[in-house]
Amino acid sequence: MTHLLSTVRHAIELEEGSQEQWCTENALIALAAVIKELSSVKLGMTVSAFHRVTPQIFRFLGGVYEHVTRTWVGLIPSVSPKMVISSKSLGIMRNLLVYGYEKSGEQSDTQTFFDLAVNNLSHFYQLCTHTNLSTLLTIDNNLQGDSQDAVLRQISKLTKLFATYASERPFEFLIVHNAPTVINTFVQICQHEAEQFNKSSSDVDEERMSVLGKVVIGAISTVRDLLRAVSDPKILDKGNHVK
Repeated sequence: MTHLLSTVRHAIELEEGSQEQWCTENALIALAAVIKELSSVKLGMTVSAFHRVTPQIFRFLGGVYEHVTRTWVGLIPSVSPKMVISSKSLGIMRNLLVYGYEKSGEQSDTQTFFDLAVNNLSHFYQLCTHTNLSTLLTIDNNLQGDSQDAVLRQISKLTKLFATYASERPFEFLIVHNAPTVINTFVQICQHEAEQFNKSSSDVDEERMSVLGKVVIGAISTVRDLLRAVSDPKILDKGNHVK
């Protein structure tokens, strides 16, 4: 695992500032495959070893996600291939959150990542919809077309991470200090988008609505699963004792 992380780190350093990123993408694909395989193991020394290395991997990928995301956000409205790296990093981190930690909600790295992730969720949504979630007022913004679609896909990736975590580890989700902020953000997104889904197909961009639909469904699923958890101790305890 250490060797694989070194490979990813070397690929990122090698391709920093370059338009090429195939080395980084391939290294992340390999890491994702290993993490997925480890996530399917439920018992034995392999699980214990996975738990030991998870904080290091999560911390590293959190740094990668933060740096790469900051880079492509700075290039908006241009669509950067770096968005792919953000997406792949989030996919791996999702599995680490659900399967790699025994007590993920208590970890400082998880708390730090949640701060970044929910801020990005709100900021990206604001970029795509011209709406300030704090006030639900329209703001000036020029993000349209391909750039808007690309950022919407990033929102969808973040939503999937939150929704999966809420479904599989509700207790850990709820003890993260800014879990209420995540819930509030999702409620506001659903509130703002409700009208869009009452329009006829001729009045909407179907591709955009398809992605927005995934976001809204993920948002509703997150809130639903957390509400179920707080009302049922058996659900709340789900995934809380990772073997």
